Amino acid sequence: MPSPAAAQTVAVAPPADAAAVPDPEAAAAVDRERFLRSLAAAMFLLFFQTYMVAPLIPSLADAFGVARQTVGLLVPAYTVPYAVGGLVLGALADRLG
Repeated sequence: MPSPAAAQTVAVAPPADAAAVPDPEAAAAVDRERFLRSLAAAMFLLFFQTYMVAPLIPSLADAFGVARQTVGLLVPAYTVPYAVGGLVLGALADRLG
């Protein structure tokens, strides 16, 4: 008569497909690649967004009846506070997590 412990033993078979088990290094490489692509896309959009108003300066100057130089001040009026805010809020985010 078999012992009760032997009757409860269950054999666990290895996975049928060894490729189904992800390699941690390969998964980390994929995550790193995805992160770098996302970061590159974000930097492109940031640069594009900062200077997209420049081609509109002549049209805006005509629409508001002001000099082009005056409308041209829109670019630094936006980018300087954006840069300062990025520095301050970036340091704050690093500190607070």
